[in-house]
Amino acid sequence: MARETKEQRQERLNAELLAQEAEAAATYTQRLMQTLERAQKANFELTVRDGKFQLEDRDNRYDVLPPPMGPTYTRENEQALATLLWSVGLKESVMAEAERMEMARTAALGKLTQEERKLLKLL
Repeated sequence: MARETKEQRQERLNAELLAQEAEAAATYTQRLMQTLERAQKANFELTVRDGKFQLEDRDNRYDVLPPPMGPTYTRENEQALATLLWSVGLKESVMAEAERMEMARTAALGKLTQEERKLLKLL
């Protein structure tokens, strides 16, 4: 098997990049809608201004937000979607941890006797 030249390698990488971008463009709307649905469940507020989607975290007004994104594929919209996807994933993990901690607390409190609850001033 012959080794590829620098030019051949660059052409191959450019072709792969174009194929990845075509795939991203073809699936952009579907991924956008799935991410917006997840964001809504994670308590993000969706507004539409000038034909673009803008999301704001209702629980944290000072969080860095992704820039507004449009309904069609562009590199800027793809980057904004990636930022939103990261923000939603981070919030989902925080919410899951809080739920796990609450379940552990509830289970631990359920094991206490009435006397222990009284001593801990939980009644």
